[in-house]
Amino acid sequence: AISRYLTLMDYQSVADVVEQIAVMMYDEGRWNTLSEWIDVIPRPILEGKPVLLLERAKIHAERGEHAAALGLFERTERIYAAAEDKSMAARALAMKGAVLRFQGNYHEAITQCQGAFALATGNSRADKLSSALAHKTIGTCLIMLGQTTNGRHALNLALNLFEELGFAQDSAMVHHDLGLSHEYSGDMEGAILHYKAALQSWEILGNLSPWANTLNGLGVIYQQIGDYDQARPILEEALGKARQAQDLRVEAYALSSLADLYRDTHQLDEAERHYNQALEIANRAHIGFIITYALDGLGNIARMQNDFQKARVRLMKALDRANEYGSIFEKGLCCTSLGILENQQEEFNEAQLKLDNAIEILEDSDNPLQLTRALLHRANTAYLSGEKDRSIEYIEHALRIVGKMGFDHFMVLEGLIIEPVLNYAINQGIRVDQIQDLITRIQNLRESLTRTSETEIQVEAQPVLKISAFGLPNVIVDGSSVQWPVAKSRDLLFYLLQHAKGRSKEQIGLTFWPDHGPERLDSAFRSTLYRLRRVVYRECVVFEENLYKFNWNSDYAYDINEFDHVIDKAAISPSPEEASRLLESGLAVYKDDYLLGLDYDWVTIERERLRGKYLRAIDNLAGLYADQRKLHRSVQLYKNLLEQDPFQEKAHRELMRCYYRMGDRAAAIRQYHHCVEMLREELDLTPSQEMEDLYLQIIK
Repeated sequence: AISRYLTLMDYQSVADVVEQIAVMMYDEGRWNTLSEWIDVIPRPILEGKPVLLLERAKIHAERGEHAAALGLFERTERIYAAAEDKSMAARALAMKGAVLRFQGNYHEAITQCQGAFALATGNSRADKLSSALAHKTIGTCLIMLGQTTNGRHALNLALNLFEELGFAQDSAMVHHDLGLSHEYSGDMEGAILHYKAALQSWEILGNLSPWANTLNGLGVIYQQIGDYDQARPILEEALGKARQAQDLRVEAYALSSLADLYRDTHQLDEAERHYNQALEIANRAHIGFIITYALDGLGNIARMQNDFQKARVRLMKALDRANEYGSIFEKGLCCTSLGILENQQEEFNEAQLKLDNAIEILEDSDNPLQLTRALLHRANTAYLSGEKDRSIEYIEHALRIVGKMGFDHFMVLEGLIIEPVLNYAINQGIRVDQIQDLITRIQNLRESLTRTSETEIQVEAQPVLKISAFGLPNVIVDGSSVQWPVAKSRDLLFYLLQHAKGRSKEQIGLTFWPDHGPERLDSAFRSTLYRLRRVVYRECVVFEENLYKFNWNSDYAYDINEFDHVIDKAAISPSPEEASRLLESGLAVYKDDYLLGLDYDWVTIERERLRGKYLRAIDNLAGLYADQRKLHRSVQLYKNLLEQDPFQEKAHRELMRCYYRMGDRAAAIRQYHHCVEMLREELDLTPSQEMEDLYLQIIK
């Protein structure tokens, strides 16, 4: 029915049917996205259907567009409140709380959910659902605020309600959150049990975003206990599923987790690259926790590389973010990192203050792993500053906590820094067997790292400069977007990127200042180049053989080059599976058309080249999946292709073929009639003989 209404452009009827679907989904606990249809419904029609506004807000939230989501949640809450529909008003408040939680605004999220409780006081399914959503968000917020026991209690209340309602997907999400709570409290076995319970549901339900999120949680567990061989493929699978689902939040989490793994194995360039990618996404999607976490990770990477000034700047930024939202875990994390930095710079008084602050914070957070890290480095501070008796007190405190946790791999990693104080503890007869085992493992790790240099690992260089030309032009230096005082300096950079071999000053002048004489051209060019080098860095543009060119020997990442490389590699891949993987990766890079907002002739030419390559890649990937009998994904791709280029008869034909192979003859016939009608009305053409032959085959 929706397909027919869309063909007729009867958006009111589309909205009526989608509204019915949304209501049924809510009643049955289904959370499939309706974005394909809601995106085409005009806003004035949506305004009259608050359940679709609620769904529209949820779609914005899933895409990381939090400001738009919050605005719509507030609007729907007011509409339902005016209509005295308390259950739905409560649901809007609870869903708004979830978005605030993603942003790291934990206290305000709890306030919104408490407002939902005040409205959902009945015993109906709608009231129970609103209460369950609110309990879930409050539980995760309390855990981030260090109140793990209360948070877990709230999550269990949510789980009981969702199971009573028969909402399998929401129950799985709560299992994931419970896994996270057990992870934070050091109970890795409990965490694995809950994560695996959630994964069983995701494999049945097939929902990619939460599936990726739970895989990430499980991978983190294996990373923390030192089982990197298990952790790496799980985290890479999580990242792949997050990108396939286009879920920015989960993608940022998976990138951060992989960065942690690379940091633990001392692949520092790769770790920094992943932290920077996570930070870029988190800034774009306003994911508060990841902004803090990635900045803290980048600060520690800089410290490990002995760039103490950069480390301090990054760690102070991270602490400022943690203080902004009041997360105990994040504050403790950042204070510990700053304390370790002060120790390395032999600023022992400052180190003591930072680590004492971290210990005080983390003792209230029910996060034994981070508390133990802070205690170990506080012991190191005491030892290095001559307070050796105090150092033993901190060591014993840390070991008591580790004894309750049941795993200690993280102590081996920290031991690369604090080994002298551990040796001192042995000399004092403190837990000799336990600490000697740690020291043996620390020495084995050090020898392993000595044998394996970063050049042998063959990782990609850290892109200090990250350049995005798909969509709105964006340049990021060291994790921060460049602010262009003059637009032409930005345009000049992208012009030189497009003309890889370089351009002379005269060629550049004809493009940007065609009416300028030699003197005015020289002044305008030098001023623009100066501003470009000033906001990026001086060596980003070099002058060689009388040509100005982008410095291709610098540390950079450029999305156009990445797209071209991956798509070209797919074209020569002998394996259909490998070609499919490469094409998926390339399509994920193409966020939007090239350099939106710029209208130079040189931009238009490149824009058309890239768009054509993108559409051919969609077509090729759809064909590969059809050959592999992955027909649902093939249908998605052909529909995407037709949204971009509706007059591609071949895509209409292949879409018909996919529907027919799936057993949906009615859909295949509708696609044929849609194509015939469009060709006749828009181009005054009739379909090809190949199209007619396929149609006759289908209707027989």
